[in-house]
Amino acid sequence: DLIECHGAGTPVGDATEVQSLCSLWGSKGWRPGQCAIGSVKSMIGHLLTAAGAAGMIKTLLALKEQVLPPSLNFERPPENSPLLNSPFRVQIETAPWPAHKGHRRRAAVSAFGFGGINGHILLEEWTGNDEHEAKVEPFLSPSGPQAVKTQDPVSDPKSSPPAVAIVGMAVSFGRGVSLPEFQDISFNGRSVIGDRPKGRWRSVSDLFDLPADTIPKWGGFMTHLKIGINEFRIPPKEIPDILPQHLLMLQVAADAMQDAGLSEVIERPNMGAVIGMDFDFEATNFHFRWALPALVRKWQKKHFPKMDEKAVDNWISDLLDTVAPPLTASRTLGALGGI
Repeated sequence: DLIECHGAGTPVGDATEVQSLCSLWGSKGWRPGQCAIGSVKSMIGHLLTAAGAAGMIKTLLALKEQVLPPSLNFERPPENSPLLNSPFRVQIETAPWPAHKGHRRRAAVSAFGFGGINGHILLEEWTGNDEHEAKVEPFLSPSGPQAVKTQDPVSDPKSSPPAVAIVGMAVSFGRGVSLPEFQDISFNGRSVIGDRPKGRWRSVSDLFDLPADTIPKWGGFMTHLKIGINEFRIPPKEIPDILPQHLLMLQVAADAMQDAGLSEVIERPNMGAVIGMDFDFEATNFHFRWALPALVRKWQKKHFPKMDEKAVDNWISDLLDTVAPPLTASRTLGALGGI
């Protein structure tokens, strides 16, 4: 009923997106203007890597309120636009979202990024009548993704979770940067836990020689990370700005593929990767940089109210460069931007 498009506002990009939707829907089985489309970017601009999340929030709210939300600044499609005589219409006014007999309200969200971060999600309203319905749960097999229907555990206590085949593994934990190294450390009773390397995280203790009680002193720290210059085809100028955690994530994923004997040059449209990762503390440096000017001025007014304004500005400038570099597109997208 509703598609939240990426809709970045570029003539080629928007036309390609609508043409792709037309190809997906086919040449029959629909009526002109049947499905509403729009983009939250018309209201809030482009949020880069958060654009998809913003579109999803908008669509979830539309489902909750049962309202088709509008897009701004659209009057009519240009000549030869794929919108003409298509299943889609740009929703330009707020309208009730009626329920259709036979199926629930459904929506889709698309997010495409200049860094290659492409995502799609399908949403369907929940009516509260699903407690004992059979549900489809995905699982992986050596032949590819499959699906099996299982009864709800509430009504079928004998049901068991679907099997998962582990076909490749890789690990990087502290100084154990490969499966053999990690195995050797574990089986011989050694530990990867050690002292925090000097200068690992910036803190006020580094600037003012204060005790750093809030900074972890022990952990499974890595001292180096080696990545081949051509391994992931990342532009060399972007590498210094990338969070090391992104590079480590790519390296471990590639090692797991190699362990499974998967060639990297064969297309596998039915294969995906699920990666769980913690938050990189280095990212907090940017937040500290943004908050620093206000904190400095508050402290200066309290302790040095007669300090020259130009001196305060110079002081803030020096502190900003000490804390962290400015946030750029490469640092925002990380290792995912270059590939």
